[in-house]
Amino acid sequence: LWKFFKMTPLIVVAAVALCLLDSSRADQSSWRLTKRKLCPGGYTDGMEVTKGRYVYHCTNGKLRPKGCITQDGKQLSLWETFAVSGYQLMCALDKNNILYFKYVGCVVNGTVYYSRDTWADRSFWYICKPLGETLVMEVGGCVYHDQRYQLGEEFPKGDFFFQCYRKANGATAIRPVACIHKGQRYSIGDTFEEDKFWYACTIEAGRAVKKCVGCMHDHQRLMDGDRYFVDNAIYQCTVRKDHSNHQLVGCVQKDQNRVIERRLGCQWIDGVPPHRFLRKCSQNDDNVLLQTISCFYQVGEGSYSISPGCFRIIGDKGIACVSRNGEPAIEEFPSNDLYKAYYKGVRPC
Repeated sequence: LWKFFKMTPLIVVAAVALCLLDSSRADQSSWRLTKRKLCPGGYTDGMEVTKGRYVYHCTNGKLRPKGCITQDGKQLSLWETFAVSGYQLMCALDKNNILYFKYVGCVVNGTVYYSRDTWADRSFWYICKPLGETLVMEVGGCVYHDQRYQLGEEFPKGDFFFQCYRKANGATAIRPVACIHKGQRYSIGDTFEEDKFWYACTIEAGRAVKKCVGCMHDHQRLMDGDRYFVDNAIYQCTVRKDHSNHQLVGCVQKDQNRVIERRLGCQWIDGVPPHRFLRKCSQNDDNVLLQTISCFYQVGEGSYSISPGCFRIIGDKGIACVSRNGEPAIEEFPSNDLYKAYYKGVRPC
C-alpha cells in the first residue's frame, strides 16, 4: 500500500502530460485543416469568387470554375448559352479547364445557325463562318430564282449574263457581264451582226444593253450617217435610240465622169444648150426615180418649156420631149411630118 501511494504522483504527472500532448495534436490538426481550405487570395472554403466576367467556387483550397457573367450582369452556369450582338455564346471550359466565352452560332431573326450553316434571303445567301476562336456572318454569294451562286459565278438572266461579285468596299452585288443573242454569249464590249445591222453588247446607265451601232451592206459595217449606192439610189445608215434603218435619202446623178448626190425632192438643170432638162429626185416606193419635170429648147435669148411625152411646133420644127434609154432627150422633126411624132408616142402639148 505504501508503494502505491508512493507512485501516485508519478501517475498523475504522466496523465497530465498525456492530456497536454493530445490537446497539442488536436490544435495542430485543426490549424492544418483550416489552412488547407483557404483558396488563393485568402478565400475560405465554400466562398463564391468573381474575377472579371468569370465566377469561381472555393473548394478544398482551389478556385473551381462555376460560371460566367454577361455584359448586362446576368450570371450563367457552365455550358449555358446566351445571345449577344447577333451571335450565340456559351459559358465554357477550354482544354486547360479555363473559363471562356465560346462562339456557338450566328443568330438571325431569332434563329441560330451553327458553324458553317447557311441561310438566304431574296437576294443573297450567307454563311456562319469560323474565324479563329470566333464566328463571323459573311455573304457567301447571290440568289436568283431561289438558286444560289458563289462569288465570281455567272448566271443567265433574260437576255444577259450576270456575275455575283464583291465590290472594292466589301459589299456583294450583281453586275451584268455579257449578252445572249441567239444562244451565243457576247461579253461586254463584244460586237455581233444580224441581218441588216450590227450590234454591241455594252453598258448604259449601269445596265447591259444590246445596242445597234450601225448597218450592214455588202458584208461591210457602216456607222450612223454613212451612205452607200444601189444603182441610182442613195441609202443612209440611220441609227436612233428607238429605231434603226437603211434610209432612202437621194439619187445618184452621173454627169460624164462625175457622180453627184441629189437629195430626195431636189431639182436641178441638166444638159447642154440648146437642149436642157429640169430633173427631180423622187421616191418611188422603196426606190428612187430620176424624174424629168420639163425639157427646155433654147432659141436665141429665150427657151421653150416642153412637158415630157409631148411636142411643140416652134418655127418650122416640131420639138418633142422624150425619154431615150432612161434618159431625157429632145427630138426634132419637120412640122409637116407630124406622123413621126405620133409614131414616137408623143402628143401635142
